[in-house]
Amino acid sequence: MPPNSILYLDSINFSYAAQSLLFSEIKLELKSGERLAILGGNGVGKTTLLRLVLGFLTPASGVIVKAPALQLSYANIERSGHYPTLTGFENLALWRALTNISPAQFKEALNAWKDCSLFQKALVAKAQSFSTGMSSILALFKALNFFDSAQTLACLDEPWAHLDQSAQVFISNKIKSAHGQCSMIITGHQLSENIHTVCSRALQIEGGKLVSCH
Repeated sequence: MPPNSILYLDSINFSYAAQSLLFSEIKLELKSGERLAILGGNGVGKTTLLRLVLGFLTPASGVIVKAPALQLSYANIERSGHYPTLTGFENLALWRALTNISPAQFKEALNAWKDCSLFQKALVAKAQSFSTGMSSILALFKALNFFDSAQTLACLDEPWAHLDQSAQVFISNKIKSAHGQCSMIITGHQLSENIHTVCSRALQIEGGKLVSCH
């Protein structure tokens, strides 16, 4: 892997079942602390690329190399996994109990998000009544807190898509204020103002390959 990199993808090919190739010879290098945007329309493979990076999927060929002790997190609305009869707070407390996060860390993180009104609403609502934005904000809370490694990578799948304007601003500020060693891959449909504000580089998926944004 190249020096100062935390992630390196070389010649990645991938397809679902008997379908045609979704990715062909994908190459990607991510530096420590870099905030990278991956852009493209529906169905081009943005979420699939994140799942390959996270190890949820295996490429047909090619190599994915990660820095030793790299800590990964993921925010995706489809994988929220909330128990419907529990409140947002109860779901988070249960999740915390299954991790190595201390009660003190958990309390500190909750306090740091007290100014996000959407997050506060999600804490007291039952998950079965969640809006898509409420599910999304809880997923982002888990993905953007509790790093305990010097090298971290947060994969955020369209993080602003379901949030109101106030929550979008809050999340942008949280991304910008994350510690310098925290790298991120953030997906989106286009080079929006939010992405332009927080990302240092942007690539788009075209024809199964990653290319520079024009």
